[in-house]
Amino acid sequence: MTLSPRPRETPRVPDAIKLSSPDTREFWEIPVLFEDEYLLALDKPAGLLTSPDRYDPERPSLMKLLHAAIAAGKPWARTRGLRYLANAHRLELGTSGVILLAKTKTVLIALANLFGAEKPQKTYVALIQGAPAEERFEVDAPLAPFPGRPGVMRVGPLIAGIALHAEQLALAHPVTSEPLSITAPWPKDLTVAVKYLRRYAAR
Repeated sequence: MTLSPRPRETPRVPDAIKLSSPDTREFWEIPVLFEDEYLLALDKPAGLLTSPDRYDPERPSLMKLLHAAIAAGKPWARTRGLRYLANAHRLELGTSGVILLAKTKTVLIALANLFGAEKPQKTYVALIQGAPAEERFEVDAPLAPFPGRPGVMRVGPLIAGIALHAEQLALAHPVTSEPLSITAPWPKDLTVAVKYLRRYAAR
């Protein structure tokens, strides 16, 4: 498939998208990491699904909220002239960071082909201790100070969930073929956890 880039790009607009779920009384202000005429990259927060859950379809998800906001003509969507957004990849519920969306079906197909061929380079940041003994493993345990042992940390309530962050996504732009690298800053809880671990964890 060949896509011809148009010479003019969408003007810059506010750097955050506001979404809300009245049913669950939740609100998100999601940073825009990159945007042009064809793509929109957001910094997905941990705890928000990427797509609707088939077992719990009423639970808020990023794509469902975005589609509802576009249909309702919310200011951020109206300013951009958005009528379409779709994701060619996803992040798990507990994972924060870079998620890349297509603004047209044609761009979505091109983007899906890139992800299907595993061409994008993904960089994740995870909070672990020591060197993993296995190539694949699963950890779902936050941290806290160890009672009675000052300066030592243990599994507890320091981070409310997994500490996994999609920090960077690098790929060839699906329309222009130019190199594109998108980075999401660490979320506050991960930054604070690392700060406390560096200060208090046992050496």
